[in-house]
Amino acid sequence: MASEKPIVVVTCTAPVNIAVVKYCEWWAREAQDLGALRTGKLRLGGACLGGGPGPRPAADGLGPRVDVVVGGKRDEELILPINSSLSVTLHQDQLKTTTTAAISRDFTEDRIWLNGREEDMGHPRLQACLREIRRLARKRRSDGHEDPLPLSLSYKVHVASENNFPTAAGLASSAAGYACLAYTLARVYGVDSDLSEVARRGSGSACRSLYGGFVEWQMGERPDGKDSVARQVAPESHWPELRVLILVVSAERKPMGSTAGMQTSVETSALLKFRAEALVPPRMAEMTRCIRERNFQAFGQLTMKDSNQFHATCLDTFPPISYLSDTSRRIIQLVHRFNAHHGQTKAGVAYTFDAGPNAVVFTLDDTVAEFVAAVRHSFPPESNGDKFLKGLPVEPVLLSDELKAALGMDPVPGSIRYIIATQSSGALGSEESEPRSSRSAAMGQIEWAMWANEQALASGLILITGGIVATAGQFTQWYLGAYSIAAGVLVCLLEYPRGKRSKGSTMERCGQKYLTRVVKLFGPLTRNYYIRAFLHLGLAVPAGFLLATILGTACLAIASGIYLLAAIRGEQWSPIEPKPKERPQIGGTIKQPPSNPPPRPPAEARKKPSEEAAGVPTGGPQENPMPVNDEVV
Repeated sequence: MASEKPIVVVTCTAPVNIAVVKYCEWWAREAQDLGALRTGKLRLGGACLGGGPGPRPAADGLGPRVDVVVGGKRDEELILPINSSLSVTLHQDQLKTTTTAAISRDFTEDRIWLNGREEDMGHPRLQACLREIRRLARKRRSDGHEDPLPLSLSYKVHVASENNFPTAAGLASSAAGYACLAYTLARVYGVDSDLSEVARRGSGSACRSLYGGFVEWQMGERPDGKDSVARQVAPESHWPELRVLILVVSAERKPMGSTAGMQTSVETSALLKFRAEALVPPRMAEMTRCIRERNFQAFGQLTMKDSNQFHATCLDTFPPISYLSDTSRRIIQLVHRFNAHHGQTKAGVAYTFDAGPNAVVFTLDDTVAEFVAAVRHSFPPESNGDKFLKGLPVEPVLLSDELKAALGMDPVPGSIRYIIATQSSGALGSEESEPRSSRSAAMGQIEWAMWANEQALASGLILITGGIVATAGQFTQWYLGAYSIAAGVLVCLLEYPRGKRSKGSTMERCGQKYLTRVVKLFGPLTRNYYIRAFLHLGLAVPAGFLLATILGTACLAIASGIYLLAAIRGEQWSPIEPKPKERPQIGGTIKQPPSNPPPRPPAEARKKPSEEAAGVPTGGPQENPMPVNDEVV
């Protein structure tokens, strides 16, 4: 029997996802509930049929849920949506959840900490995730698979989770949290199956945070919800120009939870059911098309309309629910006036609001700087001007007088606390603090473009070397050597700037930022790996007819094949963005103020001598020992 380790610790990170087509959840305790809803035997917006209890609030998460018992044996809870949804996964450098899970025979109970504060591990949704992970781990063992962790499933687990962004403030913190929890527990218990259903049991939209780029959560048709899973519509590299701005109006917890508040919508809003059945399906198809075509104007309009409709559903509830503040409505006004000023000359900007006052603004990289300047003009920071913009660097620009006049808004200082600039990115990441006993942690997907880049750059150098030999040696077909030199130089110029990896950090080559600007100018001609694959193959063929350059031809052909594989896997070249320079904070090196008073001299030394003894005159004017004059220097 393999020896058991006393403790195993795994740390994982998960990104935030922002819905551009929002959803409504259905909390079903029986599989028959969903079937009854879809066949019309069970209805939203009124009393529940079947003699069971009426709606009740659920746990944290976005969207309303209903708890209905139609009859029969009670089953585990199913968190199922009544419509599909689509989201954009944000970069973990700016917004992420970090979760560490430890399992040990020395632990006496399951425990969890959130942002340094211990929470109730008996929460139904936490228990649902943990119970499902342990069930999958038992199933894996019973199926005879090699167990990566020879630890007893009865061992207790300790979990610590932390967000680097406002929690419970309408920024999908529960989705990132439960996705990270499911992924971390899966690594601890050696589960390698699809985690959509596990994450969904914590927070419905958590299944979308398991993937990067653009992700759809499919409603599914099966009553047991097995087909209600997330799938990637497009990778993060599909739209590298897309940028996201988080306008943080309030970092405080919402006074009314999104689930508890929206539960009333299920009972009273007629718009909710109409939206799910008649409006969302065609909108999903249209949004998917806009993303695949990178049509920002259509994407932005659909995003704003869906956000407005979501909050219209809240207002259609009785009593009405309002998550937007006065500042939120001023941001909406700012976006529409900014777009109206530019018309068709720029792609513009688009807003969306989840269940909170904080705005998420989508735009393209060539519009970010001007819109940030517009936000600064309309919502100037009061005292934190140097910390008002966080995340990706944004070059400061001056607003034109025409745009200022078009905005026509009186400045409201301090209404926006700060802005987080980010972009779309990849999915979850993990690192093992303690190595596993029989198998290392699962590695991420290979990024083939990284290998193709190194291969192509080396091939270009080999072509140049072979071409110089053929030309200088006056080979019979020396002109092919001259061609090889030119082709090698072209390949090296194109391949010298490394592309940004979707996961992890990327080391820049010395001085590549200058060539990166040139490569960006050619747009899809240089970013699309299909084009690179066929370009390299075409450049390699003529050099193959000369002995001195045939090695370079073979190497470049191999690079072409690797690029083709990268393109098939959805990879695409994207530039490495410079990291923002952080200003050192005054007093940042002071870890803790002194706790003890400074030493004092003895009591005898603290006694003041009498004025007479000290030779100080007791009265009258005193003479200044330093000469004083009235010259001004």
